[in-house]
Amino acid sequence: MTQFWLAAFCLVILALGLLIPLFRSKGNAKETHVDQAALNKGIYRERLAELKTELAQGEVDQANFDSMVKELQSSLFDDVSGVDAIDADVKGKAAKEKHGVALAVAALLLVVAPVVWYWQFGAHQQVTHWQQVHAQLQDYIQRGVMQQGEPLSESEMRDFALALRTELQVKPTDDATVWLLLGRIGMAIGDGELAMESMERAYEMAPTNPSVALGYAQVAHYSDDPNVTHRGARILDALIAHNPENLDALSLKAFQAFERGEHQAARTIWLKMSSLLDDADPRKATIERTLAMLDAQLAGGAGEGAGEVHTNPHAQALQDTPPEQPAANAPAEKAPSGQELSVIVKLAPELRESLPSSGNLVVFARAKEGPPLPLAVKRLPIGNFPVKVVLSDSDAMMPEMKLSSFPEVYVTARVSKDQDVRLSAGELEGIGDALSLNGEPQNTTVVISTKH
Repeated sequence: MTQFWLAAFCLVILALGLLIPLFRSKGNAKETHVDQAALNKGIYRERLAELKTELAQGEVDQANFDSMVKELQSSLFDDVSGVDAIDADVKGKAAKEKHGVALAVAALLLVVAPVVWYWQFGAHQQVTHWQQVHAQLQDYIQRGVMQQGEPLSESEMRDFALALRTELQVKPTDDATVWLLLGRIGMAIGDGELAMESMERAYEMAPTNPSVALGYAQVAHYSDDPNVTHRGARILDALIAHNPENLDALSLKAFQAFERGEHQAARTIWLKMSSLLDDADPRKATIERTLAMLDAQLAGGAGEGAGEVHTNPHAQALQDTPPEQPAANAPAEKAPSGQELSVIVKLAPELRESLPSSGNLVVFARAKEGPPLPLAVKRLPIGNFPVKVVLSDSDAMMPEMKLSSFPEVYVTARVSKDQDVRLSAGELEGIGDALSLNGEPQNTTVVISTKH
């Protein structure tokens, strides 16, 4: 928009630069004509005064005086008429030529310049792409929703969102499932604002639809607005109360409980989910592995502080041990599996005084392009820095959300007052560069350098 107004301003200046000289030339011509006529009249008056003096002195008689006055008047008339005619003819032709050239140039600028400017700086390519994307909406639905044909790539998922938003503008609908679909696409491409707006619309239209209610609760969980987060939690509780065997709702509830540090509550929910699944269901094996890990950590934390579970059981020993030399007497944690990320977490010197006396170091990875859910999370009590943390697929809280499922991730390290991955005021944070994953172990460093 700024470029548009700048270009418009430049065109106006160019037009004025062409037109103003034309008006000035007209004014100059008129002034020249007036000056010549005044000069001729002055000469006439001077000669007439001389003739009167000669008549008074007797140098000429009355008859000659009258004849000479008539001749003088005739000469004045011819001079003025000749000047007007010549001036009008010459200057008229010149004016026409100047006007024609100026108008041609002005027309060329006003027509060609906007076309060139729009082609160079305009949004014709974006408009063309937008129209093409909208025309492919049905193809995106077939591939992305019906799972027919090649799966959609990341860029095609974004185009899918654009096409569906356009369709909803052209043909507004009260079908909550359409808005639910747009919300899920927003989650998939990491557009939290689009996901939240779409889920809100869907929930307004169909608050009793279990899929809509679950979708809203999922997006609301990661909202920065505590009112929205609390509303999502209430909706999730109501959904589970209405259908206690809704596995998707139970999974989200367990994940939220674990994030808050309510590990016994999470364990109870996972046990219930395991009892509802058939032995052949791969989700049951994943849940049982998670429960085994959780039980081992709970057992390792028996005694003082029992019930306090950290995803990394030997984190306390790391407080007094260099990261490259884990303590030998630390309880064994579950071996990493799948994609591994070895993260060295450092604290910026200027933030050492801001380090709280108690709290947790939360290290987690999120997809660069994808849902906002953490793919892997580990929590440690605050100790000495630097600290080494290993994230892997075994740290995934949901089987479909693992490190190995995404090509690029960001690793975040946060000094948190609680065990919640959501950001709170006063917490310290550092975010590493985008890290490409290829199945091989990766190393990265994150420096905590920001205080919120």
